Amino acid sequence: MYTYTNSFHDTVYHSHVSPQEIEDWRGELLGGKPPQWIKSLSYRMWKVLCGIKGCTCGDEFGRR
Repeated sequence: MYTYTNSFHDTVYHSHVSPQEIEDWRGELLGGKPPQWIKSLSYRMWKVLCGIKGCTCGDEFGRR
C-alpha cells in the first residue's frame, strides 16, 4: 500500500498503485489521450487530495 499526500490541504490518499506507475500515467495524461481508467484514477486521487476547482496546489493527481 502506498500513501500519497498533499501538504497544502493536509490530506492523504492510500492506493495499491506505485509512485512509478503514477509517474508513467502522468506522462500519458500530459502527452496524449490516456485511457478512461487513468483519467478516473487521476480524478479520484485529485478529489481526495485537493478537490478545489482552480486550485494549483498540486499535480494532476493532487499530490504535493
